[in-house]
Amino acid sequence: MRTASIAARLRLAAVHALAGTAAASTLVACGGAVDGSLFGDSDAGVTADGAKSADAVAPVDGAVPSDGSLPFDASKPDGAQADAGACILPAPPPPVCGSATSPCLPDGWAVGQNNTPACASFCSGGQGGGFGSCYVAQNPSGTYQITCQCAVGRFPAGLTVGDVDDGADPVGAFFARAAALEASAVRAFEQLSREVAAHGAPEGLVRRLRRAAKQEIRHARLMTAEAKRRGAKVPRVRATRAPRHARSLFALALENAVEGCGREAIGGALLHVQATRATDARMRDVLAEIADDECGHAELSADLAAWLAPRLCSDERATIAAARRAFFETCADSPPTQDAQVARALGFPDAHAWRRLTAAVEVAMRDAA
Repeated sequence: MRTASIAARLRLAAVHALAGTAAASTLVACGGAVDGSLFGDSDAGVTADGAKSADAVAPVDGAVPSDGSLPFDASKPDGAQADAGACILPAPPPPVCGSATSPCLPDGWAVGQNNTPACASFCSGGQGGGFGSCYVAQNPSGTYQITCQCAVGRFPAGLTVGDVDDGADPVGAFFARAAALEASAVRAFEQLSREVAAHGAPEGLVRRLRRAAKQEIRHARLMTAEAKRRGAKVPRVRATRAPRHARSLFALALENAVEGCGREAIGGALLHVQATRATDARMRDVLAEIADDECGHAELSADLAAWLAPRLCSDERATIAAARRAFFETCADSPPTQDAQVARALGFPDAHAWRRLTAAVEVAMRDAA
C-alpha cells in the first residue's frame, strides 16, 4: 500500500538526519513546536450547520476536557491586543523559516502562537503561499521576536495561543505550548472532515480525518501531563469562527500541500528524531507515540492530495506544487535556534541534521504526490 511507505520514509528521514549527528548543541527546529492538528469528533460547541459556537471557552487550567471539547474562545477575532496601536512590522526574514525583531506588535497579533493571514503575509514577504504560522516572544528589552515556523501542523484560521508564564520551567513551558497547539489543531481536522464531505469525498477519507482528530485530543492530554509534571500551565487559545460553507477544492488543496504534506510531514519526522534523542525516558515514549500518529497524518495528507488533484485544473495543480516546493526550500535554508535547555532535553537536531531531515521529508512527500 502506497501510504504505508510514506510513514516508513518519514522514519527513514529521521534516521538520515541523525546519521553523523553528535549531541545537540545550539538547537534548531524551524519553530520547534511539537504539534499536530485535530479536534475531537464530539459535536460539543458545533452548530447544526457545522460552524463552531462562540461559547467554547478554555477551562481555567488549560487542560483538555474529558468530553473532548476544545479549550477555545471562538468569540475573539484573533487574540488582538487592544492597546497595540499603530505598528509597522520590520521586513520579514529573507528565508521564510527565520526570525525578526520588532519594537511593537500591530493589532491582531498576540504574544504566543499566531496563525493568521497577517502572519502568512509577513512570513512570505507579502507574497502569500500558506506560510501562516508564527511564534511571538517578548524580549526582556520589550521588543518582540517573531519566528516563522515550519515544524508545526494544521490549525484553524485566526489561531492565537497565549504565552506561558515567564517563570515556568523552559521544558515545561515547551510542553504547555505544545499541548495548546495539539488541542487547537483538533478543530482544523474536524472542519476539514466536514468540508471534504461536502465536496463528496469518500467516506473512508472522512472517517480517517475524524479519527485523526481523536488522536490529537490524546496528544494534547499527553503534552498537558508533561507540562503539569514540570509545573507549567497550558495557555488559552483563540480562533475565528469556522466558515459556514466549505472552501473551494483549490483552497483545501493549497492548504493541504503546505500544512499537511509540509508541516505535518516534517513534524512527524522531527518527532522521531526527538524520540531517539530526548534525555528523559518518559518523554521519549510520549514523543514516539505522537510521532507514529503524525506520520499517519502525513500519509492522510498525501491521500487527500491524491483525491483532490484530479478535481483541479492544470494551473491550480502547478500553483500547489510550487507552494509545496517553496515551503521546503525555505524551511531547509534557515532554521531558527531553540532554547538551549529545551534543545538538549528534547533532542532537537542541529542545523546540519535539520537540513538533512527536511530534504529527506521533501523527497518522501514529493514521491507520494
